[in-house]
Amino acid sequence: MYFTANVDDGAPLNGRCTYVVSGGKPGGRWWSVTLYEGAGWLVKNAANRWSIPAHAAMQHYDGTWSFTVSPDEQPGAWLPTGGVQAFDLPLRLYHPEPETLAAPEKTMLPTIQKQGCA
Repeated sequence: MYFTANVDDGAPLNGRCTYVVSGGKPGGRWWSVTLYEGAGWLVKNAANRWSIPAHAAMQHYDGTWSFTVSPDEQPGAWLPTGGVQAFDLPLRLYHPEPETLAAPEKTMLPTIQKQGCA
């Protein structure tokens, strides 16, 4: 099951900006978030990193997790944007829970908070 984010306050997610993506248990046995440019193309980047799986996100004591999306290298879990003009962040749920399949609109989706732009 996929959920895709591609806007921030109505504007396309910008590869020259830094964002923090955070959330809780999204309703599946396992999840990952992948950064795509345009029509499903992975963004070329020197780190050769395109996805953050559940186990690689920074885990917090309250049961939440987070990672950074940025054109510049960041400490911890980080997805590089390559500075592209716009990108998509699909959340991929593997083995969704029955409740998630029955009512996807009630799924606890991650938040995306812009930290600033270069």
